[in-house]
Amino acid sequence: MREQATSYLHKYVNDDYQRHHGEMVGTAMEAVADHLNVDDKEIYYITGLIHDWDYDQWPEEHPHRYEQLQDELGVNDEVITAIKGHISIDSPRPTLLSKTLFACDEFSGLLYAYMKMVGSYGAMKPKSIRKKVHKDKSFAAKIDRTHVITAITELGEETGIDEESFYILLRDAFAAKYDS
Repeated sequence: MREQATSYLHKYVNDDYQRHHGEMVGTAMEAVADHLNVDDKEIYYITGLIHDWDYDQWPEEHPHRYEQLQDELGVNDEVITAIKGHISIDSPRPTLLSKTLFACDEFSGLLYAYMKMVGSYGAMKPKSIRKKVHKDKSFAAKIDRTHVITAITELGEETGIDEESFYILLRDAFAAKYDS
């Protein structure tokens, strides 16, 4: 299914950054699932990978092309629920999968922007990441900090993963995959 999802993403997403973002969110979600000993880590990766599949071609409809996603890729209702849950801070997120996507999405973008400053994911210190999230609002200004903080808090309430541990978990997953 991973290969199918990757092909699906490449079919609809032409922007290199959007493809990379999907891969990053998939990697982040898989790391969270692994940390929590979730049985089906693959569904976490795939959900993260494809969550923005329609944004490149249909930004005004994003992320509401659920039927097309189900018909063409065959994802289940849990994946659709998770994708619906990442729309806004007010969207319902009734499942661990949906909370994980919400937590990993914007935060992955923030870590990517920070990596561009420091040169590698491994060079990021949790205290510096926290500053970028809570205090340095001019850094990656388009990333909504309320969204990031709310998302990490929601996930933490369900899983016990505190904010700093979440930072470290994603930083380490990205360092393992992307740092040379």
